[in-house]
Amino acid sequence: MRALVDNFLKTHPLPAARILERAPVKDVIEIFLLYPKQVGQLAAHLPPSYLGAVFEESERDLLVTLSEKINDNLLATLLKETSKEKEIEIIEPLPKARKKKVMELISYKPYQVGYYAKKADCILIDNMSIQEAIKIVELLPTLEMPIYVVDPDYVYVGALHPFSLLKFRKNKIGNVSTFLERKVPVLKGTMTLESVLYHPAWEDNGVLPVVGKTGCFLGVVSKRILLEAANPPKVQKSSENVVEGYILFSEMIWDGLKKFWGSLK
Repeated sequence: MRALVDNFLKTHPLPAARILERAPVKDVIEIFLLYPKQVGQLAAHLPPSYLGAVFEESERDLLVTLSEKINDNLLATLLKETSKEKEIEIIEPLPKARKKKVMELISYKPYQVGYYAKKADCILIDNMSIQEAIKIVELLPTLEMPIYVVDPDYVYVGALHPFSLLKFRKNKIGNVSTFLERKVPVLKGTMTLESVLYHPAWEDNGVLPVVGKTGCFLGVVSKRILLEAANPPKVQKSSENVVEGYILFSEMIWDGLKKFWGSLK
C-alpha cells in the first residue's frame, strides 16, 4: 500500500497536493514524515498559507527536511506565513550561504515596500489545469480581488480576475498560464515608499503585487497602507495639535464669559 501511495505522490504531485490541502494539517505532516522524498514536489503545489500552517505545527526534524526540499523563493514566501519564533527555528539550521540569500529575500526596512507586503487571498501555480484552478477559486469568500499566478518556484508570473477564470469552466484543456490576461504593474520590495506613492498604476488597481530581489512573489500591498506608513507621525501630531488648540481656545472663551457675567453683577 505504501509503495502505491509513494508512486501516486511521485507521479501525480499536483492532484495529490489538491487532496492534501483539504486535509487537516496534522495529517499532511504525517504524510510528509512517511514520504520525505516527495516533500519537495508536494510543497511546490500547496498554497503558501496552508504550507505555512504545516511549517507552524511541524517539529524541528520535519522543518529541516522541508527546508532542504524546497527552493529559496518558496522558503522566503513561507517565512511570511509563520510566527517569528518558528522563523528563527527554520532559519538557524540553514547553511550560511543559503541563510544569507533567504534573509535577503525577506529582510526589508520600514521605508521599503517589501516590509508591508501581505499574503494575497489566492495564489495559483501557472502549470495548474484550468479545472483545478476553478475548484480553488470557487471556494474563495469573495471574487472581487485579483488572483495572482506564480511558477513552481514561486516566481511571479502575472494576474487574472476570478470572473475571467470562471468563464472557462467548460475548457477541458489548457492551464492557468494560458488564460493570463491582466498585466498588473509590479512593485519591487526594495522600492522606497516615497517612490511608489504616486505611481500611475494606483489609478486602476487597489492593490499591487510585490516581488523580491529574485522575482519571488512576496505578496500584495495597497496605497492606503503605504500612505499610513509614510505619514503616521505628521498626521498624529497634526491631529493632536488641532485638538489641543481647540481645547485651549474653548477655555479662553469660557474664562472671558465668566469675567463678563461677573462684571454685570
